[in-house]
Amino acid sequence: YTLLASRAAEFPAPVQRFFPYLMQQNWLLGYAEIAGIARTLQGLSRRASPGSGMETAGDELRRNYAAYQADFDEFFPQLQAFSATAIPAP
Repeated sequence: YTLLASRAAEFPAPVQRFFPYLMQQNWLLGYAEIAGIARTLQGLSRRASPGSGMETAGDELRRNYAAYQADFDEFFPQLQAFSATAIPAP
């Protein structure tokens, strides 16, 4: 959170408004577990268009976790490499 807070001025305005709540409620820790991700998706579903199916996305994640993990394992090193060159150090 310290690193994010140091760059908060670069966030879009809507993110700047909710960032204090993100820190206070430790949202990032919640994303470390499927249950936390599912809770977030259920909350987002209340603000999404009816019929989005987002409220059941946690079940989808549980059922297909291995496939999502494989995709993440392939994608994350690419994200890190891109970020290292595209985002200037603080």
